[in-house]
Amino acid sequence: MASPIQIVLNPEHYQEKRDAAGGGGRKDFFAHRNREFVAHKAALSSQIDHLAGVLSAQAQTLGDVGYVKVVLRREAWAKSHRPVAALFRGDRTPVVGAGDLGVMIVEARPASLRQVAAEIERAETHTAMRFDEKRGVEVPNPSARKSETGAIDRIELYGANDRRSFSLEEAVSWLSKPMTGSAYYVELFEVPPPRSEWDTLDNGRRRLIQSFVAGLNAVGRGITVEWPAAGLSDTRLS
Repeated sequence: MASPIQIVLNPEHYQEKRDAAGGGGRKDFFAHRNREFVAHKAALSSQIDHLAGVLSAQAQTLGDVGYVKVVLRREAWAKSHRPVAALFRGDRTPVVGAGDLGVMIVEARPASLRQVAAEIERAETHTAMRFDEKRGVEVPNPSARKSETGAIDRIELYGANDRRSFSLEEAVSWLSKPMTGSAYYVELFEVPPPRSEWDTLDNGRRRLIQSFVAGLNAVGRGITVEWPAAGLSDTRLS
């Protein structure tokens, strides 16, 4: 299952709003390496097909909403090379967080992943060129699809292996410190709406929220979950 939460141990990271903007100049990461790009496209398509299958399989119990890691190649770590204009667009696969340097976390469903795969398939496999008048030479001029496809190293499911690991002893020690307030602060990719609004959600998202709350309830007595943000009419979740 793709976990919808991240544990945040640094308060400043919990408070910070991530900037998911992209754009800028296009770079051909596979210029004059056409065969390698064909193989790269096939690899990404295979990865996406696998992820779409995993999310489809969990749809009946957990909903078809999942979280996917888009790992960028080292040369694409610059903000301007994020693949969010043509591939992982905000209207179908919104960026909801970040992992390590060069790792985007996006929300996805099987249908939206297949749309991304279709855009990747449409990326040209040849190296398009244009004349740069300032430099007086021919330079690569890729489409947005090719540039963004080339910027990606791999696409993976965000899951159990991405959870922050700590022992029971470390957890007890952390909670015993006065500075922690005897609580953990956990940042969600999405704040679940009040129960009164669950009927307004589509089936996939409603199942996701229900499974999340059920997981909290399964812990049993001794856990209380509340929103720290002010202004919410109902801050108690479980």
